[in-house]
This record gives sequence, structure tokens and C-alpha cells, in this order.
Amino acid sequence: MYTCPCCGYAAFAGAPGSLAACPVCDWHDDLPQLYSPFLASGANVHSLAEAQVRYVQFGHSATGAEHVRDPHWFPLWQQKADIPDGPPLESATTYDLYYWLRTPRTSVPEQPVGLRRVRNRIMEYLELASSFDAQRQLQAAAPAMSAADEVLNQWEDWVTPDWKQHFTEPVFSAEERNGIAQFARVWSEIAEGAPHPLPRLEALFATPNWQSLQRAAARLLAIFLQRGRSDES
Repeated sequence: MYTCPCCGYAAFAGAPGSLAACPVCDWHDDLPQLYSPFLASGANVHSLAEAQVRYVQFGHSATGAEHVRDPHWFPLWQQKADIPDGPPLESATTYDLYYWLRTPRTSVPEQPVGLRRVRNRIMEYLELASSFDAQRQLQAAAPAMSAADEVLNQWEDWVTPDWKQHFTEPVFSAEERNGIAQFARVWSEIAEGAPHPLPRLEALFATPNWQSLQRAAARLLAIFLQRGRSDES
């Protein structure tokens, strides 16, 4: 059984992406919305992030003995803890989300945890940079920060100038390394010519540079998704 990413109950048979509805919370098993938890367009009206919050706030269908919660599951805003059955959590809000994704066990061979975590953080960055909707939602969730700055600056948080000597196989495939090199060239060109401060998101979306960054991020993300996320345990 596959754990529902919205409620944490083992509800789906087989691999993710079946589009079946969870009998506990009615989340439809949409693979793009699993990989991009801020994506609000898909089989579900709400993004995975918002659906988890609504699940905690408004409850769910009655569960029986056949419904078993995965003890290793946790929602976006919690790093370790399970959501207990009980009163809704008042602190559940899209403002303090913690990124979560159920990791396929066979995605990437076992390697040093630190490098696998970096690979996952790069994927998270690419999900943001490749989606204008995700950037809008990030800005709405944290209005005091500049989502545009995050899109431009997060890349170098994880991909340093000496990345080639660290991002080695088998954690990073040869195709992923080539893709990183290609994206890095696009990113560097855009970052060097970016105005300071950056304009508002909606203005940036109309610019050729921001559109080029979005397309380049989508291409690299597609390469990473061929193997999926790395196991961080």
C-alpha cells in the first residue's frame, strides 16, 4: 500500500500517480501535485500543502480497522511528528510549511546522507523556479519576503562553484550533472544581468529572462524526476 500524502493513511495500492481517491480524506493521487506540493491545478482543487491544512482543520471521514496510518508520515509543516487524531492543530497554517514528499525506496542508491539531501534540495528549488504558480503561492504565504530573490538566490545556496567535484555518481547521474551544467550557464547569465532590487513577480513573469529561467528549470527538473527523490534516512 502507498501512503496518502494528504492524511498519512495507507490508502493507495501500487505506485504513486493512480488518480484514485483516498477513502479517508478524498485526496486524488495526482503525481504532479505530489512532486509540486504548492501546485493548485490538477486532479485536486487545492494544492497538497493546502489540502493537508484543511484536513487538520476540518477533519475527515470515519476510519475503520482497515485504515492504518503510516507512523513515518508527517505533514509539510512538521519535520518529525505525526498528526494525532484529536482536536485540530491551531498552528496549522500555510505560512510555516515544512516541505515533505514520500520518497520512493528505489529512487536513488544508498550514498552519504548529506549529498542525497543536497540533491533533494536542488529538486525543491527547481520545482519553485519552474512554476510561476509556486512562486505566487510562496509570495502569498510569506509577504514580508521577496519570492523573486528566493528564486534567483537559492540556486547558489546548493550549487557552489566547485559543485563538479562533489556531485558525483551514483547520487547524481551523468545526465543530471550535464543538466546542472546547462542550467548553471542560464542561471549565471540571468543573475549577472538582474536589476537590484528585483521587480515584483508579475512584472518578472513577462520578461524573457525570467521565462528562460523557468523553462531551463523545468527541463532540469524533468531530468531529476526520472529517478525521483533521494532517500534521506
